[in-house]
Amino acid sequence: MKSQDLINNKVKIMNGMTIVEVIVSIMLLSLFINVFTLVTEFTTRILGKTNDKILGSESLIVDHHKLQIAMDNYAESLSQPGISLNKIIEIKQKQSSNLPKGCTLNPNIDWNIPIKLKPITNENWSPSTIGYAICLRSTTLSESSLQDLILSNNDAKPGIYVLLALPSELSTNSLPIRRIFCRPSPFC
Repeated sequence: MKSQDLINNKVKIMNGMTIVEVIVSIMLLSLFINVFTLVTEFTTRILGKTNDKILGSESLIVDHHKLQIAMDNYAESLSQPGISLNKIIEIKQKQSSNLPKGCTLNPNIDWNIPIKLKPITNENWSPSTIGYAICLRSTTLSESSLQDLILSNNDAKPGIYVLLALPSELSTNSLPIRRIFCRPSPFC
């Protein structure tokens, strides 16, 4: 009988949660909700369609992939010896609208170099549709004349250049991209 009373008392004592257990469980629940919200916000910012301001934007990853393809095409064309050093200097000095020197929203037209009108096949896409300007900059390793490179003069060196894709507005959804290339390509 005594054991039966002892079991009944224990059952009565273990009915429900204590105040401390309730407070700890609420704190854990709020911590879980905060972490879930942060992770969801971060993934939608990276993967989701968060560039609502720019109509042509699909997402950060897709935009950067397309920009990388376009910049590869631009760098490949600009590195050819058929484009003269004078043309490169002209491109670096050209200023269109309110952009810095050497920058353009439409390199296909403004730079007048042999580049595909559609850098990505079967898509009507250009860097300006997602708010990027393409810029050409030179480094301290300046390019020698093509004649000096052909004659293999001792001081003749190819040039190192930087192609930049600069967003119109810098944010977590639109980051600058750069591509470094050497030209003229046969001498690199």
